[in-house]
Amino acid sequence: MELPKLKKPLFIVCPECHIEHLIKKEFGHDILFLSALGGEYLYGSIEEYEEVSQLIDQENVNQVYIVNSCGCTFLDAVISGNHFKDTPVEQTLNNLYFDHIEDLLPIEEHSERIRVLSELFMKTQGQRLLNSPFLGSKIESGELQCDGIFIDEHKELTPIDLLTTSSKRI
Repeated sequence: MELPKLKKPLFIVCPECHIEHLIKKEFGHDILFLSALGGEYLYGSIEEYEEVSQLIDQENVNQVYIVNSCGCTFLDAVISGNHFKDTPVEQTLNNLYFDHIEDLLPIEEHSERIRVLSELFMKTQGQRLLNSPFLGSKIESGELQCDGIFIDEHKELTPIDLLTTSSKRI
């Protein structure tokens, strides 16, 4: 008799943040990681969407977490007004920053600005997954959940609701 395969989460993380150990400490070792600068997974082709979808099916993934950290050099560079590496994720973060500048400027604490920008970023990434081929229909059907996690300066993991129950493809 074959036992049913256990469900496992997939974490989209920035390889420069070195946060995998914190996630393993919280969620155990039977988890998957997908590395992407700043946590922004850029699909270059329909084949890449298909590959991630196949990985999700093969590994019985039922939860995707987009993870950001207060120590993210990309978030810090944007909040500080510095150019770090001129990557696509910095461009995305810069655009978000200026789209929401009226909300961000009154925030005095640097770490709180990073948290707010991070949450905005994770929500746009969640929407990107919802709108994506292969993955969007899995999210809409409830077969695949998509949430965020923010890791603060005290190494606390805070869940972020990325897609409300009323989220729809746009």
